[in-house]
Amino acid sequence: MPEPTDDKLFLVTSQGYTATKWAAWALNSHPLIFCNHWLGGKASDSPLTLGDLRTLYPNQEPMESDAGLQGFLSKLRHEAFGESKVYAGNVGGYCIRELDAFYKQKKHEDGLRTVNIIRHPIQWVASGVNMWTKQCKAKPSIQEMEDRHMEENRETYARLGVPEKPEPSARAFCFLSGEMMELAYDASVPWAKHYRMEDITRDRQAFAGMVRDLTGLDVSKDGEYLERVFSKDPINYHNPHKAQDPEEQFRRWAPWQRRVYQYWMEKSGIRPLYEGFRYDMSQVKKPLEMMEMAAPGQQTNKPANPTTLGGGNR
Repeated sequence: MPEPTDDKLFLVTSQGYTATKWAAWALNSHPLIFCNHWLGGKASDSPLTLGDLRTLYPNQEPMESDAGLQGFLSKLRHEAFGESKVYAGNVGGYCIRELDAFYKQKKHEDGLRTVNIIRHPIQWVASGVNMWTKQCKAKPSIQEMEDRHMEENRETYARLGVPEKPEPSARAFCFLSGEMMELAYDASVPWAKHYRMEDITRDRQAFAGMVRDLTGLDVSKDGEYLERVFSKDPINYHNPHKAQDPEEQFRRWAPWQRRVYQYWMEKSGIRPLYEGFRYDMSQVKKPLEMMEMAAPGQQTNKPANPTTLGGGNR
């Protein structure tokens, strides 16, 4: 069997924390599809530990350049060929902003299929906190990125009531809330096709639609494959105690967390974009009230109980 041709390559983009490991596993479970996850290899069922990340990060290859993309796709072809698979793809290796640059420069494979997985922003932020703190510990450049974010927004966060010396989980919450700027960018790219995590992990026909867009295969009536994919609970199986409903999660957050989320939601302009994807964004009901700047050394708010920050894994 020859290596997959350009029209049999696909990328599932994501900003993470959208069941990407499950999606890679589910796609790779099809007898004709090879699919791996953003950190390399086939996705496993267990959450990634700090040790896993420290081992995997040094093995990641730079993908920002056009040569990086071509090399990435070539490696997918080769791995699919080794397993006698017809289609080859990856979940989470690229985000829309990175691919958008290639598309604008016409530097992408003809026929390359892409879809993007999204999630309600409240649950996206809550789910990413634990994983982001591990990522910061595992890779210095990620920690530096968070440090820059906190310094650039230091006065804003003080006025929003963020604890003066926030714990790592609180810093992660702030950074991920700020990433709504990236989520909004992704949602506004004209060529992108989006699938809601909430749909593909619960609705067999929604998942089948994603497979069709990525490969052209119609699995909607393949009961054996769909039963295998949906035989395990994909929704927050790694953290069954986390709130499922955005309204409930928003209420559980500390006041400063609600203000930080609202600040970035308003600044990013994500509300109308995600309402267009049928998300209920009505959890924020009042105008944002910034706090007076605290006197030097005075803490503006008590740290939230870490259990309210959410958890999860990309």
